[in-house]
Amino acid sequence: MFLILQGINNNILQRMKIRKIYFLAISALTLGLGACKEDSTEIDYSGYTDALVKTFSLADNSKVAPNLSAVYFTINQYGKVLPDNKLTGDALVGEIFNADSLPVGTVTSSLIAEIGFSDPKKVTLYTASDTTEYVATDSIDFSKPVLMEVLAGNGINKKFYEIRVNVHNLVPDSIHWMQLNPLTDAGTILSQKAVDMAGKAYWLIENASGTLLYTAPSDNLTAWTRSSANLTSGADLSTLCVFKNNLYLISNGALLQSADGVNWNVASAAMPFKNLIGQYGVSPNDSLIALVADGSGYKFMNSADAAVWVDRGNVPARFPLSGYSNPVQYAGGTSQRIVIMGGELANGNYTSSTWQYDGINPWQEFRQTVLPALTGASMVTYEQSPKTKDTFWMVLGGKKTDNTYSKAIYVSPNNKGVSWLEADTLFTFPTDFTARAFTSAYVDSNYFINLLGGVDNTGELNQIWRGRLNKLVFKPVE
Repeated sequence: MFLILQGINNNILQRMKIRKIYFLAISALTLGLGACKEDSTEIDYSGYTDALVKTFSLADNSKVAPNLSAVYFTINQYGKVLPDNKLTGDALVGEIFNADSLPVGTVTSSLIAEIGFSDPKKVTLYTASDTTEYVATDSIDFSKPVLMEVLAGNGINKKFYEIRVNVHNLVPDSIHWMQLNPLTDAGTILSQKAVDMAGKAYWLIENASGTLLYTAPSDNLTAWTRSSANLTSGADLSTLCVFKNNLYLISNGALLQSADGVNWNVASAAMPFKNLIGQYGVSPNDSLIALVADGSGYKFMNSADAAVWVDRGNVPARFPLSGYSNPVQYAGGTSQRIVIMGGELANGNYTSSTWQYDGINPWQEFRQTVLPALTGASMVTYEQSPKTKDTFWMVLGGKKTDNTYSKAIYVSPNNKGVSWLEADTLFTFPTDFTARAFTSAYVDSNYFINLLGGVDNTGELNQIWRGRLNKLVFKPVE
């Protein structure tokens, strides 16, 4: 918490009085106790206050940025000790800075600063390019921090300030994407899928030699550990999902379970499993939702333990059997809801619909007019700020009905997947990101959207991308 200027002035004046009394006492001892003189000279230290900065602002310049004079600057009278500074030594240097940075791209190399002082004798500016005396009408180069030396009115005391005009390096409301190093020993990938479970990423990859498991902390996809998974041919990695902190997938119609992704066992072989939707609800009232073949059609089946299953009704003809997005959940009213988007129907057509389930009523379809028909799209819920959870939903990528791949991002900012808009240019992928589908996606604790693998027109991808809304990484103004 910054000190109030008036409080500082009072404290300084009190210290000056103490120093003044102390100086007179030393003088008396030096001259001798009996040698008091009526014409003793006193040094006035109160002039130190003349070195203080009271106000700081920038002059308006519409060619640089709008409303520059309205940018608030904090004045911290006792900020820090500058490292290795010959001018300031070990003295505490004041700080003057704007906590709310100027827009990205703002040029600060020629700005006029309007500074309010007490009553200095001289003010010197040490900039990146020059050393000059401060003149209120002269422009200053703030492209780098400026050191300001204020000499008090008595010509003795001085105070230093470091002035910083902060500018955002990135647009706050844009997503910054970056590509991480790929897996170095995955070989030619035949199929793959990754999930996030209990703070750990599990990435199953099938190549010509078998199935590999790569694990890493969910928020650090650079420290991978490789293992061999005991999965035989027929394991459908696209069905991989998480339920009660265990991994599940379908292999040759049976449901397999694993606690570590390496050792797999049969959890249920009683039914011909078609696909897994994933975990619905919150423990202890959570359940695993599966699609199971039933004669010429399919049924929804729910289970609380992946062993005993409850029939939840027939799967509608417009419901996708594969290629739907990873499910996302949210609290809706008095119940939990699970949502999927897109996918491939029994007749081979793709859908653009989103489907929601509340655990009580049948699955509800929301037909879309903005979203294209897609299979293999990814869906994530995001946060517009650290304090607002699940307010911003995104659909990323997917394969379209003309067999091309989508690079578009669609957003549902207000109603949790009921309706969608195509994102503007602030949310688009970079130019070197190729359109793709079937990418594994999740958001980690540091607000990164993590995209692992996927398929494009060249085949299976060994790629890792991360993106984050820039304003979630900027330190909030306190």
